[in-house]
Amino acid sequence: MKKKFEGLRARREELGMTLEDVAVKVGLSPAMVRAVEVGAQRGTLITRAKIADALKIPLRYIVSKSEADEILGLARRGVKAAR
Repeated sequence: MKKKFEGLRARREELGMTLEDVAVKVGLSPAMVRAVEVGAQRGTLITRAKIADALKIPLRYIVSKSEADEILGLARRGVKAAR
């Protein structure tokens, strides 16, 4: 089974973006973007959402099923995510 974050680097490179490009776009250090990319760090849900947006991929590609279910449950109850 593929790791959840596998393919982020390939997608970044496919878009012609460097780690620095993504880092600037999402407001993180290149080291943090790299850590998420290789799965060494998961990052917060907001961080992963920003990375997904920068890479033009659906968030579901980098969140677990349980996290997605939790987000949907909160949305259905009208609860805003903590920032």
